[in-house]
Order: sequence, then structure tokens, then C-alpha cells
Amino acid sequence: RSLVSSGGDQYDEFFRNLRQLDLPLATTVRDLRSQIVREACITLAYMSVRLTNRFERTAEGVIPVMINLLQNSAKIIATS
Repeated sequence: RSLVSSGGDQYDEFFRNLRQLDLPLATTVRDLRSQIVREACITLAYMSVRLTNRFERTAEGVIPVMINLLQNSAKIIATS
């Protein structure tokens, strides 16, 4: 979040490196520790709002994982 809030998204390298975080973000959302999942969801929501359509590629990889967890009654994601 701090990279985005400090203007890191103004650099092309940011989005090239963001692609490398698709799998780690999806893994973090599936974590068994509620605080980790909560922070991951907050970070994803923040990046989605700030980066708008530039976050679309990353969101396409993470949203199916989140939807699958919602079906399993993962209330942490629903409240984050």
C-alpha cells in the first residue's frame, strides 16, 4: 500500500513487478491466519481503488480465489 500511496504506480516498472505478485497475493488470501487474510483483502481493495483499470490483470487472478473462499463461509474476507 505504501508504494502506491507514495506514487510508485507512476513508474512502468511498478506494473511489471506487480504481475509477479499475482500468485503470492492469491496465496495470501488463502492463508489460514485471519489477520494475514484481512490485511491482504484491505491491500487488494486499496490497490483496486487507487489503480482502477490498471489493477485489472492482477484482480483477474485473485478474485476467483476470493469468490471460492466466500462460498466456504470465509467471513474474514466478507468483512474486510
